[in-house]
Amino acid sequence: MSIFEYDQEKHMQMERKEHYQLGFEDGIVCGMDQGIEQGITSSLLFLLEDLGSLPNELVEKIKETKDKELLYRWIKGAREAKTLEEFAENM
Repeated sequence: MSIFEYDQEKHMQMERKEHYQLGFEDGIVCGMDQGIEQGITSSLLFLLEDLGSLPNELVEKIKETKDKELLYRWIKGAREAKTLEEFAENM
């Protein structure tokens, strides 16, 4: 075989390996983002529990929110709120 001959099987193996690695790395990043989001959500619910019994609608709204920046703002609001009503008004 000369250096100009194309080895399709070797090329396909290299392609699969590269795509596997990229998919693996993307999966790690996605998992880390989900873990951070869940941690923020749990922290927010933990803070709000000090203000009283949480209505299911509020819990669901918080759990459905995927925007980390919004969740962080809500944590700040939960720290400053005196009541659940005050927190909900300022969401």
